Amino acid sequence: MSFKLNPQGLKSAEYARQLHHIVTDVGVFLEDILQPEYWAHVAKQLHVNDRIEVVAVDGAWYAELLVQSCSNIHAKCAVLAHKEFHKPAVKADAKAPYYFAYRGESAKHSVMRTSDKAVVKEGFDSKAAAEEWLAKNQSEL
Repeated sequence: MSFKLNPQGLKSAEYARQLHHIVTDVGVFLEDILQPEYWAHVAKQLHVNDRIEVVAVDGAWYAELLVQSCSNIHAKCAVLAHKEFHKPAVKADAKAPYYFAYRGESAKHSVMRTSDKAVVKEGFDSKAAAEEWLAKNQSEL
C-alpha cells in the first residue's frame, strides 16, 4: 500500500510556525537558555514547533532551537543547531577573585569582582587587554 499526502497537509511554513530571533544578555550561555524557566517572560508568545535563532551578545556562538512544549510561564526547547565561532566568556570561577566578561558594545570587555559581580574596570577592546590590565593592577585592588 502506498501512502499519499493529504493536500491539506501542505502549508506555508510561515502559516504553520513562527521564526523568532534573540540576542542573549551578558553572561547567558546555551545551557541557560535550555532551562524552561528562562522563557518565562515570553512563553505566551511561543507555540510548539516555533523556531528560535539565538545569538550570543559577544558573537561567540549561535544556536537554533525548536519549541517542543510551552505554557504561559515556560518553554521547553531542543537544539537543532549550535555553532561556536570563538571561545565564549567563561562563567566566573567562585575561587578566583576576578573574572572577565563581555558586557555589550558600550561596556565591551570588563574586569568583574567575583564576590559581588561588581564592575572593576570596563571598556577593553579584548579579553587579553582586560587580563593585562588586571595583571598590572591587581595588587592595588
